[in-house]
Amino acid sequence: MSTTSVPNSEGREEQFLFRCQSTALAERIKAVLNNLPSARKEDFNMDLKWAKDREGVFKIGGDQFPCQLMDLPGVIESYKTYNDANLVKSTDVGQVILVREPGSDRIPHKEARHGLTPPMRDARKRHFRPPHQHVDRYVVEEVEQDLASVLGGHGLEGLQYHDVEEVWVEDDEGNGEWKPVTSKMSVPKLQTKKLPPTGKRPSKKKTDMALVQDFIEEI
Repeated sequence: MSTTSVPNSEGREEQFLFRCQSTALAERIKAVLNNLPSARKEDFNMDLKWAKDREGVFKIGGDQFPCQLMDLPGVIESYKTYNDANLVKSTDVGQVILVREPGSDRIPHKEARHGLTPPMRDARKRHFRPPHQHVDRYVVEEVEQDLASVLGGHGLEGLQYHDVEEVWVEDDEGNGEWKPVTSKMSVPKLQTKKLPPTGKRPSKKKTDMALVQDFIEEI
C-alpha cells in the first residue's frame, strides 16, 4: 500500500492499495520504498497515468505495466503507528490498483472478487446476504414510515408495549438478579430512631418569631 503526501480537498491524505501480479516488480518497488542497496537508480522514477477512468499505465524506470482500478468487496481500514505500539486509524480504503503483466488481457469485471486475503475468497457469495431483486414498493414505504416513527419517538402501529419495572434482588449467598417489581414485594423502610423527650419540640410550620416567643415563655 502507498500513500500520497499531499492532502485532498477535505484535508485528509489519500491512500490506495497497490497490488502487482509480478513478484519481480513487487520486489523492485519494495527496494525503492525501503531505500535498499539493491534498488536501481532508474527505478526511483515511478509514474502512474490513467488513460480512462479505470485503466492506466504504471511506469518504473524504463518499463511500463498496464494497470486497472478495481473495487474491493469490503472496506479496508488503514492504520498508522508512531511508536510501534499504538495504532491510529487514518482512513478507509475501498479500491485497489492492480498492476498486470505486460501484454496480459484486461480483467472484464470491476470488482476484485476475492478481496485481499484468502478468507475473503468469493466473499460476496459466501458471506454477504444476497440482495433483494424484487421488493414491493409498498413494503418499502411501510418500512420508511416505521423508521420515521421510531426516530420521532413514537411506537410502531399494531404493537403493544409493556413497561416493566425491575429491581435487583440478592439472596443470602450474595447472588443477585433482576426481577420484575410486583405489588406483593415489600419495599425496605428506612430505620429511624426516636429522640428522647427534651421538652417541647417546635413545629415545622411555626415562623422564626413564634419560635423565639416559645423560647422566652419557657424561660
